[in-house]
Amino acid sequence: EAGHRIVLIALGSNWIGIDPLLKILTLNVSAGALTIIAIPLLNAIGKPNIQFILGLINILTLALLLLLLMPLYGIMGAAWALLINSSIVSILSTIPLMRILKIRLTEILESILIPLASSIAILVIGRVALKSFEPLSNPGFVLLIATLGIVYIGLIFLFGKLINSGPYSTVKTIARELTGIKI
Repeated sequence: EAGHRIVLIALGSNWIGIDPLLKILTLNVSAGALTIIAIPLLNAIGKPNIQFILGLINILTLALLLLLLMPLYGIMGAAWALLINSSIVSILSTIPLMRILKIRLTEILESILIPLASSIAILVIGRVALKSFEPLSNPGFVLLIATLGIVYIGLIFLFGKLINSGPYSTVKTIARELTGIKI
């Protein structure tokens, strides 16, 4: 499995046991992405009271989840507590922003549709490639991961161009700034 292989290459065989933990923590970062965006926005639009309440909910929910899950599952319980907490706080931080800025749920879903579809496509392509090229050397594996990253950016651009929406405009701007070519 790719996560196992990444840990083996990056950290060595002594760290192989943290593979499941890293997977949960990676999902935690993804779940917390909305909060990372929402909290400064709430502050910028003059709603520090909502930011404060969300901070309290964050601390209290995390403490409760850690108290419940760590005694039962140890470090994996802590990882699950972080993921559940990030998911809850992300949802709760998005709701007031939607109301204040009059953003519809469909607008939010449209903005994540292309990265989500691209991620799923890369997951499928990556799994097929790993099975097709087994056994793959470590440099070959790193090359495959780098190639998948490039293909991911290409898919974001392609899907965005097809439906004229999504983060492809950011990729377009970056490409234009780096190359000087109008795309």
